[in-house]
Amino acid sequence: MPSIHRIQWFDAHVRTGRYPSARSLAERFEISHRQAQRDIEYMRDSLGAPLEYCASRRGYRYGEDTFTLPSLVVTAKESAALTALASQYSDIARLAFVSEGRFGARYAEIANVLRRLGKAAVTDEPTEPASSDGHDRALHLPQPIPYTARLVPVGSLHGRLPAGLEPHFRSADDDGGLGFTFSDPGAFLSALLSAGMAFRIQNPAWLRRRLLAAADELAEANCETPGPAAQGSSAQYDIPCRATPVTLNVSHISESLRGGAPGMRNSTGARLTPSWTSYVGAAHGVLTAASMIDLSLSQMMGMTGIGFHFIVHEECCPSSVTVYDWASEHQQAMARIGVFAELQMAEPGIPIYDAARRHTIRRIRESIDRGVGAVLWGVDTGEFGVAYGYDDDDRVLLVSGVASAGSETGESDPILYDNVGLTFQGAPILFCQTPIEAVPFDLDQANRQALAFYAEQMEKTAHVAPAYHSGLLAYDAWIQAMKTGKFNPFGLRYIAAVYADAKAHTSEYIESLSKDWNTSGAMQDAAHAAKQLAQAFGEILDVLEQPPCGPEALGNPVGPAQAAALVPLLANARAIEQRQLDLVKQAIRNAPACPDHR
Repeated sequence: MPSIHRIQWFDAHVRTGRYPSARSLAERFEISHRQAQRDIEYMRDSLGAPLEYCASRRGYRYGEDTFTLPSLVVTAKESAALTALASQYSDIARLAFVSEGRFGARYAEIANVLRRLGKAAVTDEPTEPASSDGHDRALHLPQPIPYTARLVPVGSLHGRLPAGLEPHFRSADDDGGLGFTFSDPGAFLSALLSAGMAFRIQNPAWLRRRLLAAADELAEANCETPGPAAQGSSAQYDIPCRATPVTLNVSHISESLRGGAPGMRNSTGARLTPSWTSYVGAAHGVLTAASMIDLSLSQMMGMTGIGFHFIVHEECCPSSVTVYDWASEHQQAMARIGVFAELQMAEPGIPIYDAARRHTIRRIRESIDRGVGAVLWGVDTGEFGVAYGYDDDDRVLLVSGVASAGSETGESDPILYDNVGLTFQGAPILFCQTPIEAVPFDLDQANRQALAFYAEQMEKTAHVAPAYHSGLLAYDAWIQAMKTGKFNPFGLRYIAAVYADAKAHTSEYIESLSKDWNTSGAMQDAAHAAKQLAQAFGEILDVLEQPPCGPEALGNPVGPAQAAALVPLLANARAIEQRQLDLVKQAIRNAPACPDHR
């Protein structure tokens, strides 16, 4: 936390025209240059100080004279709580593209307000020790480290930096390079493309590639005859930026980018298979790209057993779908389809965490070198995704998550090695699963095990976490939440979408089994019940006015009338699920031996 004394000293020196810098601040208070830079960032980003870097004076000035330091003082513990709450709202806004919706934007605004309040702690009060409560301990976890970039202007840079780049600027070096930091690659690229200056991105390599792709797309869209940009033309294109035309010299960008990515060590074709159940989507994408399986997504959902999960928090928290024993169930899921995999899992705060993270990064790199991606938690948000490549020069993992699912490239923002395990602050868990070898397996046995797992999940009388319920009891918890009105609207919509998708996939899976088990009338009846169940969940989405495949409605409120209308639909779904469960158990008992599928 910045010291109030350092902030006041820096403010006074700016006001008196002394042009203080990070270097002078560091020397005055005997702190590191990085800490000094963080103090300056704090003043600008959290306190709203209109700081401008003057290259000719090598120091800072105020862009307006009316600014005064705020009097708000927040304790360290209050700051931690506000910051944690901001992180939760930010994750809600990002989850499954919620930011595209009307309420997603509102969640993002709330997150920004809370974040600014949390960072307003201009106090030297020591942080109170965290309680033994795990939730309180989570408030003091380290924040993810921002990305860094080095740009080299083509030609001389006269005067001030373009306004859009100033918030990201950190330092200039003797070789003419400019250092920047950023957390949102998309926003930073927009600032670069709007800057009206020619430049080369020296690092990171992944940002160079992304900028080139954006430049080509913009250039081609503004060509009367499409094509030259894609062929590396040196022509200039006038690209509108708000009311001011900006000239983007594509040749300068192409010169530095088209040579490829020398820092890239390896990459695979693995990408997340679009799915509301992100673990299955990630595993399917990794295993399919590595030719370790030949299964449809519906078969994966059923055979792994993950598609049969039905877990609901008493207030419909969005975490419902991922609160289960990952270490055990994900290993069993892989083994059931004949894949031997290794798993690394640890939580920040335990002594071995840093060692576990370093080991995990090594294992991911080794797996990618073998042509096999990895399943990783916390890609884009509180979801599973795919690590498909790495770059040691930039120290990043190249990943594919829900934000990129279905896109042309399937590329999400890379994860810095230093941020592995910390990317989702709501649940900062280090989790990685790397497939090692595919082995022959008995398909009949796998299917029987999957159905037995389904029966076990439906008949659970207790779950691994308090306030969460599994199987038939989950229906009861969901119904009760609708009756009392005590539920999270976003969570309600999210779990409805996840489970509606899962019921559709498992219906297809059970239908395929009914064809193989053609002498089992119970299995055929179970397939019919599964189809009815999928339809029942479709009716739930209809009441919520929520499309089954898109995230557009996730941020919308849920009114009392909608909640009341869900009660009989959920009760009907529970009755169908009970009938399906009874039929599946009967089919398992009566099913004849199936043909040997190996």
